[in-house]
Amino acid sequence: MIDIGVLSTELRCIDQRSVVLQNSQCEQVVNHTKLRSGMLLNMLISHQAGSINSILEIISDELESFNNDPEWRNLLLCPPLLRGVSASDALGITISTLLLTKAGKQWSCERELRRRLLGRLQREGIPLANRTTAYVSEL
Repeated sequence: MIDIGVLSTELRCIDQRSVVLQNSQCEQVVNHTKLRSGMLLNMLISHQAGSINSILEIISDELESFNNDPEWRNLLLCPPLLRGVSASDALGITISTLLLTKAGKQWSCERELRRRLLGRLQREGIPLANRTTAYVSEL
């Protein structure tokens, strides 16, 4: 935050842009860095990936490994929560994980956990969904 005035508020973005908001136009303000932070991490897995239970076990194992890493554990308020399958559509199966972190640490934790999960899924041969491999049922 740069300045709060009677008529407007000026904010500094992460890319260092300055944004001026008219206070009369602010309906909802979200503070991502007050006391604690959270991040919902979604992975879109291909329908052709195999057993969903096996995939959930692999992701759960990687979440536990991340939680036990002393470099990252101190930034987490609790172990990452595997929420499970949150959606399924023609493109794939969305698996959702929730991270609760110390204030402002959600982005670095999310990037590191996503990197680890992607690496693990690659090593296990589990394909992510994409538009060219989307599941199409035959009529």
